[in-house]
Amino acid sequence: MAFRALAPALVLALALAACDPSDRPPPAARPTSPAAVSPTPEQRTPSVRLPKIDNRASGVTRARLQRAIRDLRAVGFWRRLTKNLYVVSIGSRPGRQYVPEDGHLAEARAFPFLDDDGAGRLCDITFFPTAINDDLRLQAHYHEEGLLDRAPPTRRHFWAAILGHELAHCLPNQKDGLPALTGEAVARRWEKRVLAAVERLQPALES
Repeated sequence: MAFRALAPALVLALALAACDPSDRPPPAARPTSPAAVSPTPEQRTPSVRLPKIDNRASGVTRARLQRAIRDLRAVGFWRRLTKNLYVVSIGSRPGRQYVPEDGHLAEARAFPFLDDDGAGRLCDITFFPTAINDDLRLQAHYHEEGLLDRAPPTRRHFWAAILGHELAHCLPNQKDGLPALTGEAVARRWEKRVLAAVERLQPALES
């Protein structure tokens, strides 16, 4: 999938970190000829299904992300969380060296982007699989010790809930109307809603 960034000043003004304020560069963009003119959103061909999905992960992580997307669609939350997005780009950083010190399991950022089909808002999400596995083990330990009332969710349910959390960060900020990312409180509410919804579908999503 090819992306072409807007003017650097505009990207700098609109791209805000959700879970990690690091200045990680946006996903690599394929250079586009200056002479090429991208159609406006109204001129996109009907064949373009939005949002576009760019799953940059590999191996088991890629499969888990694909399944999390399907599960969000199954419970009716995918469209609600992505209706204002042009592209959802998802990747991962496996390995303990990438476990964030702040305890986050994933991070999301938003950018304005252009490609040959038009323009719109890109939600860039990075998952940290080792951190997710650590969190599930910690929840199981706390539950066994009586420190948590409920058992931890299945891995499948948890990945869907985290994806819902990060997509919620890319929702337009309803408070001030600016294209800034929504805060942690809003994202956590969406995470709980997604988790409850996928759990209600047991045993279909239990594996």
